[in-house]
Amino acid sequence: MQIDYLTRVISREQVSYMHSVPSHLSVICEYLELTKTFDRLITLRSLCSSGEPMNVRCLATFRKQICADIFNLYGPAECTDVSIYKIDQKCNIIQPTCIGHLSSNLTCCILDNFGQAILPNGQQMGELYVSGPTVFPGYFNRDDLTQHVITKLEVGRLYYKTGDLVKLDNKGLLHYVGRQDFMVKLYGQRIELYEIEQTIVNASPHVSKCVVIKHTYHEQEYLIAFVQASETDVNVALLREKCQQQLPPFMIPTMFLLLPQFPVTENGKIDRARLPLNNISFGTIEINHHIEQPKTSMEQQIHSIWCNILRIDSIPSTRTSLFAVGGNSLLIIKLYSLYQMKFPFDQRTLSIGLLFRYPTIQEHARLLTQHTTNAITCHDHWKSFGVSKGFSNNLNILYFLFI
Repeated sequence: MQIDYLTRVISREQVSYMHSVPSHLSVICEYLELTKTFDRLITLRSLCSSGEPMNVRCLATFRKQICADIFNLYGPAECTDVSIYKIDQKCNIIQPTCIGHLSSNLTCCILDNFGQAILPNGQQMGELYVSGPTVFPGYFNRDDLTQHVITKLEVGRLYYKTGDLVKLDNKGLLHYVGRQDFMVKLYGQRIELYEIEQTIVNASPHVSKCVVIKHTYHEQEYLIAFVQASETDVNVALLREKCQQQLPPFMIPTMFLLLPQFPVTENGKIDRARLPLNNISFGTIEINHHIEQPKTSMEQQIHSIWCNILRIDSIPSTRTSLFAVGGNSLLIIKLYSLYQMKFPFDQRTLSIGLLFRYPTIQEHARLLTQHTTNAITCHDHWKSFGVSKGFSNNLNILYFLFI
């Protein structure tokens, strides 16, 4: 997704509604702040965020810069939208955990560990069960999974067991707390951490245990793999390669940390709260190639841009992959937009996909050097980019942006 082109389309076609995940909205927000082009979104009347916990700083910036009402939507795919938290211009304080009032056509139960309903005092926590016409009938050809999530709490009424822990305050507002299990959401994707952990354990006979967690660093979310290994010289590159072979890109941990022994509780279980998160530094990683410092002016400028978006002091080598120092797909999009501002190039020949395929400073410098020759601005040459156009009954043109 090219942010510059997207925001130009919104401005040109006077788009009034936009819906995306918080991580993508954050990238758009940072780009518009950097370029001082928030006026491109002046026609928006509704801005919706869902799929992940909202970024309060980002939404506060949007509310300050545009007049749109902002909605934080909550709802698993199994039951569509369950609740909506509206943040209008009159809202003085944005509550980061609030997911709003339950939809009027749904019924919910919030049960504690003993199966008892919690008190609506904003203090007690329980698992959310949802019932109503939007709840799905079950997983296709997977009755075993359906039996785990569809339960009968009342006579004649089935409930979907969301696995989400929530609180209910005295105003009837739901507040999201976390998950009952170890499933997380990253970039709008559901991730079962157990699948990643099993892949890493099976990758090497020296790995005995693995714990994967989602960690937030400078408003960016990453997957960190803590690996308990019997040998200190376990090849981290091999673990990453096995993950790349068996897992989709969004499930590959950004960093692998080797530990001789995991901290445990009094009951002998892994104590996740005592894992050494404070020792994480995305700028210091193991590299299995010769260290090379930036040589050309282009490499030096790219090195500076990388350090800026990754919030680190330096990149170990110009041959180090962006993904090995905390990069992800959203940061690639941000990089592409920054490259557009710094080095004018032909967007039709240098695509974002090439930055994914060649993710080092050396390779980015080579690509930009090749494509800045005779570069042109091609906004006016593009006719469509994920935009479907149709006519409504009153002959007004409707535009739908799929982000």
